[in-house]
Amino acid sequence: MIKLKLFFFILFGGFIMNAQSIRINEVVSSNSVYYDQDGDSPDWFEIHNYGTQSVSLENWTISDNLEDLDMWTFPAITLAPDDYLLLWASGKDRNFNTYPRTL
Repeated sequence: MIKLKLFFFILFGGFIMNAQSIRINEVVSSNSVYYDQDGDSPDWFEIHNYGTQSVSLENWTISDNLEDLDMWTFPAITLAPDDYLLLWASGKDRNFNTYPRTL
């Protein structure tokens, strides 16, 4: 029985210890405060790395369509611990390395 418990601890403990710590922190679906580089005020959301290690978002995907889960793929972006990233939900699909990102 002890061996079985140890097996599950090693198996699942490794997943917990290596889990990445990115969360959607804030969502604004009716923006009238922040403007993108075109002067538009699209919806936006913010992601946050609440962990203690940097997390690469490269090739992560995000979507609002359950039938197309990779509508937008993150480029080579790394979020440092306690770092935030604002993403415009504008449909403009600007995939260049400036802040904030445009989906």
